[in-house]
Amino acid sequence: MRSDGWSETLIQQTRSMLQTLPLTADGYVALKNSDGRFGRVSLNDLVAGEYAVEDRSTGELRRYASVDELIADGWVID
Repeated sequence: MRSDGWSETLIQQTRSMLQTLPLTADGYVALKNSDGRFGRVSLNDLVAGEYAVEDRSTGELRRYASVDELIADGWVID
């Protein structure tokens, strides 16, 4: 245990998440779909537990009830 009270495991997990989260400069996480589409989901939505993917070409917004539903529809991090 470190002097700040956090375990090394928690510190490494935090570092990894903050370094690898693929945010764009405008606060979105970039996604791609198995059918060739590209989308994005806002960090604000993710923090609120909402999964609304905006198609980057058409602007169409599709809402999902869960991360599993989003992945089942073919979306993954780009």
